[in-house]
Amino acid sequence: MLRGLGIALQMTSRIDEAMVVQRRALALVREAGDLRGEARLHNNIGNAHSELREFGLALESYQAAMIVHRSAADEVGVALAQRNLGYTYVRMGRGELAIPPLCAALETFRAKGNPRLEAATLMSLGNAFHQLADYTQALRHFGDALRISREVADHRFEADALAHLGVTQLAVGDPAVAREHLTGALAVCRALGDRHREAAALHHLSETELAGGDLTAARDHITAALTARAQAPDAFEEASVHRTFADLEGRCGRWTEAARHWAQALALFTSCRRS
Repeated sequence: MLRGLGIALQMTSRIDEAMVVQRRALALVREAGDLRGEARLHNNIGNAHSELREFGLALESYQAAMIVHRSAADEVGVALAQRNLGYTYVRMGRGELAIPPLCAALETFRAKGNPRLEAATLMSLGNAFHQLADYTQALRHFGDALRISREVADHRFEADALAHLGVTQLAVGDPAVAREHLTGALAVCRALGDRHREAAALHHLSETELAGGDLTAARDHITAALTARAQAPDAFEEASVHRTFADLEGRCGRWTEAARHWAQALALFTSCRRS
């Protein structure tokens, strides 16, 4: 029950509370000698560290999860830890380190017939290839993730896949297709009531409109992104929004406002590094 509560807290962005609950659960499963429960909790604690951008601690938790999952002969558990390890490497900007554990996890999930985790792994692989500027591979993996997410009706993964497709299409120079995917992602996020994903989709839409030169639409989206982000706080993501807002204000010749947004972005990025 504590493990389930911790997951619920994390899914609603109450990460610090989730960490406390998950650690209480970890002590109980260790006392009971429940290896599978212990490994799952190492994974969950790693996820919480990753969300807090405490990446070193996240990697340690996933390594511990893999060790315990192997002791329990849990192949899917090992693959889940490998997927989470790869996902964290992606968040660290180390796409080249992410690919081996993600490919290993993908092979297991396909062999075990777990489409939901297959989709999650495909998305992380897409992000890794995007970081390495291999956009063809990125689009292929995101497209596969979108197809599977729709087949299993996992709308959060559907929103993520659409958003990643949009960002990648923008990177290859096709803002029209990027806008189509991101608008789709935004609609799914709003249907879910997921303000975190909504804020991210709005931010990417503002970047798309900036790339196309529609400064009015870009301002509408970036303003809405900040409003949504206030309801789903994330200092790193908010800093990125202010950085894009600064770019917009600079293009409009509003240099005082641009400087203000740059200062806010810098302060938020600095707070993330210190945490």
